[in-house]
Amino acid sequence: TGFRINRIETASGRKAILTEKPGTFLFAPDLSPDGRWIVFQARPTLASEFEQLFVAPADENVPVVPSRWTALTDLQHFDADPRWSRDGQTAYFTSNRDGSSFFCLWALRLDRVTKRPVGPPFAVQHFHGTPRAYTLYPTLSVGPDRMVISLDQVQSDLWMMHLPEEH
Repeated sequence: TGFRINRIETASGRKAILTEKPGTFLFAPDLSPDGRWIVFQARPTLASEFEQLFVAPADENVPVVPSRWTALTDLQHFDADPRWSRDGQTAYFTSNRDGSSFFCLWALRLDRVTKRPVGPPFAVQHFHGTPRAYTLYPTLSVGPDRMVISLDQVQSDLWMMHLPEEH
């Protein structure tokens, strides 16, 4: 389905809808360090070449309607896999927004209270140096003093040989 993001209370196992939007695919939710916000990516159709990042309140007992989502990026790039910084004031994500065919690491500073963007996205690290194509966009995990990024790549070798003649 992919049209909703659920919240599961680990102690009780109770599941509730955090937010949903029929017809829009929602991916990669990440809960803020204080547990009050969620950042996620949305794709209007599966065929779309672009994805957009949003932030929404996560501490409510009823599903958050899409009109309460705050757009962090526009729908002009493939912005994906958003992750909170440990202080909850920056959202890191991967994007092809520099115009290359590579997905690079970007960040966006957020207002401490409203979580609205403060300034435009900025590049953190470019990954243009490899001649290989990525299998997917890089995924990342943010720790207290470091970040781990998967840069899976597609590579193949072609071998040619002469087969012995069959008798």
